[in-house]
Amino acid sequence: MREFSFLHISDLHLCEPFKNNIYLDGYFLREEMWRTLQNAVMYANDKNIDFIFITGDIFNKEYFTKAHALRFIEILKNFMGEKIFIIFGNHDYVGGDNVLVDVDIPENIIVNFSNEIDEFVLQDYDLSIFMHSWTNSIERIPVIDAIKFKSKRNILLLHSGTNVDSNYMPVAVSSLNRFDYVALGHIHKPMELSKNVCYSGSLTPLSIGETGDHGGMYGVIDEKLKLQFVRLSELKYIDTELNVDGLSYEEIIETLKIEGGINILRLKLKGSKNIYINSDDLKATLSNFYKCVEILDERIYTEEFMKTHSELFAGIVNFLDKKNLDENLRREVIENAIKHLVGTK
Repeated sequence: MREFSFLHISDLHLCEPFKNNIYLDGYFLREEMWRTLQNAVMYANDKNIDFIFITGDIFNKEYFTKAHALRFIEILKNFMGEKIFIIFGNHDYVGGDNVLVDVDIPENIIVNFSNEIDEFVLQDYDLSIFMHSWTNSIERIPVIDAIKFKSKRNILLLHSGTNVDSNYMPVAVSSLNRFDYVALGHIHKPMELSKNVCYSGSLTPLSIGETGDHGGMYGVIDEKLKLQFVRLSELKYIDTELNVDGLSYEEIIETLKIEGGINILRLKLKGSKNIYINSDDLKATLSNFYKCVEILDERIYTEEFMKTHSELFAGIVNFLDKKNLDENLRREVIENAIKHLVGTK
């Protein structure tokens, strides 16, 4: 049988408003999404990929206009492979005001506008592509088990949850394993549920909660499936914590510095307060490596540190030591004294 390759991407969320993103300007983030889509098409061309699968939540319906739809199609027109297959999810469902319905779409871009499972047969590859789209914001579960295979190789495109408690059209993974590949959309973290059932994750991260690399799944099918995740987005959120006890300022910078990409760092400082680490200075230095830096200083003031830097606190400790207090009571008094002296509640 003829070998073929594919790039599976999903959850582009074009025209997301980003009203609550405190790290970057909304316009910058929206344009970065378009740039990443262009990167995906360029990657597919560089790899001579045959098919692109896009599995829903392509755009935010409230803000996605016909002009945006035309821009989307123009980017996809640059694909030099054979065909692009598109389905819709719960954010861009077909019913109502899905503007792609009113746009001229090239013949090599196959768009599923139905919540029935449609089949597209590629005889040269002995391959069937099955597709299902949402037509409402709440969608019924398609009957996967009723699909009859006509081709030797079969791929399913679906926008779905797989947890039985999910409100987003949950499908049992066990019902999907008979396909050669199942391209899933909806979950924003790249995830292999089984060797042939995968979420590609969101093409670009949408918030600080979506850490790690984002991109798509690159697959090749000959006798069997060969699959790998590929990073396509330059944007990366890093949410981490670092215990700075025993580390010099230079060691902290060396641990956290990063090269390349558009990186956003949220750093929680842990450990004990140390006079040589100023969080504002640290933020300024780390800004040489990151597009945006947020530092949450969660270090604690230790008894030894306070004795060294506060005569009043040292006097309190000496007084308590003379009283031979119960250890728990002494600790409580010390903690309250530290909170009072450093101005915290």
